[in-house]
Amino acid sequence: MKIKLIMFIFIITILSGCSDTDDNITFETESNETVENNSINLKYAKVSDFLETEARKTFSDYYELIDFEISDYNETVVGENTEVLLNYKIIYKNYDKDPDTVDYIKSAKENKDPHYKTLYNEYLEKKDMNMEIKAVIDKNDEILLYTDYDPTEKIEWVEFKMSDSILNK
Repeated sequence: MKIKLIMFIFIITILSGCSDTDDNITFETESNETVENNSINLKYAKVSDFLETEARKTFSDYYELIDFEISDYNETVVGENTEVLLNYKIIYKNYDKDPDTVDYIKSAKENKDPHYKTLYNEYLEKKDMNMEIKAVIDKNDEILLYTDYDPTEKIEWVEFKMSDSILNK
């Protein structure tokens, strides 16, 4: 993933230097300043690396992590901070092993649960974990993550860590 990201930044840098016109992608800040493409790409790379690192630390004990995708990426400069809204998808699967050795599947089989075959078949399939995230990058380049506390109500961003996604026993 990091190699892809480095290549992406490299290609964007080369392509932006090849243009005869000044057609850099820009966006407006609250004070109507424009920010050039390089700044956006650097922040995107920083957020992407941070999220992947946090996801690996949090979920790799439980799942084989296959890919990480960012969509609907949107930056806004608010004072000295940059707020980034994005959707984050982690593509994962259970580690390869015989599903019949997994406790909940073994129990379903022993109890003749009608869902046993479905549980068995789905165990090694790829799955998606989707998160709506607000990442705030402060003036020291530190990143804090926020999630919408209750997506069914008015948006209420609360600070969270990836590890908050793990249910405790």
